[in-house]
Amino acid sequence: MTPKPIFALVFALTACTGNSDEPHGDSGESQDAAEDSGETQDTAQDSGETGGSDFELSEGLWVGTYSLLENECDAKPSSGAFEMTVSNLDGNTFTLGTESLDYSCAIEGVSATCDPVVYDESVGDTLSVLSTANMGFTLESETSLSGLSFVEYSCVGEGCEEFTGYPEGVFCIIDVPFEATLSE
Repeated sequence: MTPKPIFALVFALTACTGNSDEPHGDSGESQDAAEDSGETQDTAQDSGETGGSDFELSEGLWVGTYSLLENECDAKPSSGAFEMTVSNLDGNTFTLGTESLDYSCAIEGVSATCDPVVYDESVGDTLSVLSTANMGFTLESETSLSGLSFVEYSCVGEGCEEFTGYPEGVFCIIDVPFEATLSE
């Protein structure tokens, strides 16, 4: 048995996962000069508030494109369309659904991260080939987001080198940047 079928299965399950920590510029918040009252100026920078740069995540269908980059897993670079659904928004937690996986996620400001999803393909009682899908993104506006996902393949147990060609541990990672907009 070779690991390539595992790559194809997990990639099909997680073609659009991501994380981006890019900072955002202008907060859009205006200064309160308080000229009439004689009080000092109050700015977002002074108060520590993030102001207008925080966008609210919306539930619904998000559609976009992904790009599978050159990688060490022998998966061919490609790009395509994808869909994901934001649901169960409760405060800063939500569920992010792709075609076949649901992620438990949280958003802080404009940055969202999701708990990794692990797919375990066990071989007997002593060997597991694990595929760990990681998802995260940054809201660029109320209706657009971008992110960078990755799927990490690893092997745990006796016989990893014979099964995967690599010793026990992480043996390759696939990065998948993506962009999406809220579907109306």
